Amino acid sequence: MRALLLTTLIGAFAAVGFSVHCDPTPPEPTPKIERPELIPWVEINSPVSAITRWGRVRPDIEFRDPDLSYLEHCIDALPDWSTVADRVIVLTQPQHIDTLYPALQQRKPDGLRIIGGVKLYTGLKGDFANSSGWQSVADQASRIVAITGTNIVVLDGETLLTPFHTGSESIDFARLRESLVALKKTGVQFWWHPVRILANTPSVPDREQLTARLVATISEVLPDSVFLTAYTAWHGYEDNDHGEIDLRNKMIALVGRDRIHDRYFPTPDGYWYFRNSDRKRTNTTAETIAEINRREDGGVIDLYPGSEAWVAVAREFALQRDALR
Repeated sequence: MRALLLTTLIGAFAAVGFSVHCDPTPPEPTPKIERPELIPWVEINSPVSAITRWGRVRPDIEFRDPDLSYLEHCIDALPDWSTVADRVIVLTQPQHIDTLYPALQQRKPDGLRIIGGVKLYTGLKGDFANSSGWQSVADQASRIVAITGTNIVVLDGETLLTPFHTGSESIDFARLRESLVALKKTGVQFWWHPVRILANTPSVPDREQLTARLVATISEVLPDSVFLTAYTAWHGYEDNDHGEIDLRNKMIALVGRDRIHDRYFPTPDGYWYFRNSDRKRTNTTAETIAEINRREDGGVIDLYPGSEAWVAVAREFALQRDALR
């Protein structure tokens, strides 16, 4: 009866020109999109050498001084990077730990934290499971943390792992597991490059399985490890034939989203130049910012423009920082 009366009243109001407003169901709140943390990254393998010592690679960069040292070149960019980042990664060779990091600590902008790191090839003597080598790396890591005050060290195994990635050498995983205990005892968090799942190749048909096993072995001993991936690094990564998105998802399934970083290679002209005169399409700074802005899963993005473009790209990010979401 009450329902019939209500219907009659609504009809009567409508007939004389009144409208009846019924509040719709309130909309779902818009989910907050978390902006990724940006961490610029540079390698300073020979701090006192002139930046031009090894020959020019990029045609689009002019240095303020052709005799500028790698150290001074690195420091030049830090004020600009500090406008978009709270931390920067600076890698070096083990023999430069005690000269490079004190200089950076003394001259970096206030509030900017230095994350140090070392190349592994020298310390491990070409053997990724080398027990005495990992003890040496542990000692190096402790020295870096004592200087920087940041309890994170990046381990760069790019050269060392190339034979493993190309199938010419294997890794003794049982021995590696035992050797990594030296790192665990330091209490330092380690970020690994380039330890990630890689696609199979005709010459290494089980590379995906082997690289996943390496990630899992490290995670077993050092469960707070972080893996610096490069699945998103190149322009058009979503459409390439290497299955980067699928591999990234497998890494997330294996270790979790918060334990991988993505990476971009921002450069002034959107190309990465190699010493054999080849080049490969990457992203300009503006394109990189657009990529960052469309990300909806937060996390951490490493920015690796290369040593020569380090200052130029820092300046571009500082000038375009308002474009970051």
